[in-house]
Amino acid sequence: MLEKDISKKLKEAMKAGKKVEVSVLRMVISEIKNKKIDEGLKELEDDKTLGVIQKIARQHKESISQFTEGNRSDLVAAEEEELAILKEYLPEQLSPEAVKKIVNEVISDTGVTSLKEIGQVMKEVMARVKGRADGKIINQVVKEQLGG
Repeated sequence: MLEKDISKKLKEAMKAGKKVEVSVLRMVISEIKNKKIDEGLKELEDDKTLGVIQKIARQHKESISQFTEGNRSDLVAAEEEELAILKEYLPEQLSPEAVKKIVNEVISDTGVTSLKEIGQVMKEVMARVKGRADGKIINQVVKEQLGG
């Protein structure tokens, strides 16, 4: 279970005195607990745990872009350090070419021809990539392939 691995890593980071890693892992564990409470579950499946980590990683990426725009390199460095820790728990991301291939397969399988049906394509592509690609990138590729 991914959640147990994170707890184990937290203990190791605490013993090693890795303050940033401890902070990030505590935040992840807290978000996992909140998700369990929201859904009324005792345990989260690994895919839902991954979803929590992806959400946190997405927030860090947004912060990095905002801090970059604001010329706050000190904050960018801190966010990037935390994001690197989160990436250890995320599946390897697909290349843009691989995403394009999956999108084309889905379009072919579903027979979708217009942007009006983008939701149908997005739903199927997201199910196939299972967190290995960012939704914004997928959306952009789907729009390109459907002529939008």
